[in-house]
Amino acid sequence: MTYSSRSLIQNVLWNFIGNGWLLVLAFFATPFIVHRLGVDFYGILTLVGITVGYFAFLELGLGNAMVKYIAQYLAQGEKDKIRKTFWSCILVYFFMGLLGTIVIVLSAPILVEKLFNIPEDSKEMALFALRFGAIGFLLTMLSGATSGVLRAIGRFDFLNRIGIVLATFQTGFTVLLLVIGFSLREIILANLLVQTLGFFIYSFFARKFLPYLKAPCWDTAIFINLLRFGGFVTISSITGPILVNIEKIFLTALRSISMLTYYSIP
Repeated sequence: MTYSSRSLIQNVLWNFIGNGWLLVLAFFATPFIVHRLGVDFYGILTLVGITVGYFAFLELGLGNAMVKYIAQYLAQGEKDKIRKTFWSCILVYFFMGLLGTIVIVLSAPILVEKLFNIPEDSKEMALFALRFGAIGFLLTMLSGATSGVLRAIGRFDFLNRIGIVLATFQTGFTVLLLVIGFSLREIILANLLVQTLGFFIYSFFARKFLPYLKAPCWDTAIFINLLRFGGFVTISSITGPILVNIEKIFLTALRSISMLTYYSIP
């Protein structure tokens, strides 16, 4: 693969288009979704994203390290090292994602009953959303590793096209389900379906561009190398979500869950 100023500009444009499309979707779809779903349920949906998102520190910075080393080994023609780097990251992400899922599922009753101020008639739905959102965390971890391959080889055009399609599906399913009379439970399940689809799409293109990734393997030395590089990224992964979302947690603990909707959307 070759890189040039033109490919750099194209990648920047695709990143702009991808993020711009997400903004357009949110701008037009959010008012309808909040109106049909209700402020309490939308607050629960937001809270799930915050809670599940915090566990991203379990990535241990390996995703960014994987992108760095795959790009490096690609330039050096080290196909075997690329395969070992990819699969070492995938295997760790699977077990860490599974750990995060179990922790979220087990702590869901405590969060709903003790920490968050959720109306009594919405607590059952909040438990459901947190538990199934936890499954989405595992899928997000695996998708992060497979999509990292596209970042490493500089194919932000495919990365953003896939992101646009998945975001459109997710928003479209949400709107459609609300139109035909469904609620938060079905939206959570639809989101899981889209996340599963995303994982398989990213995996397909990762193997299409780098066919030698097919055979799973493990390399302890490469894993230690990834962990060493990703250590400082892990620190930011722990502190970052706290700085970004801590006031939302306080708000949900001190006020009604509906207040989170009115706060988070603006």
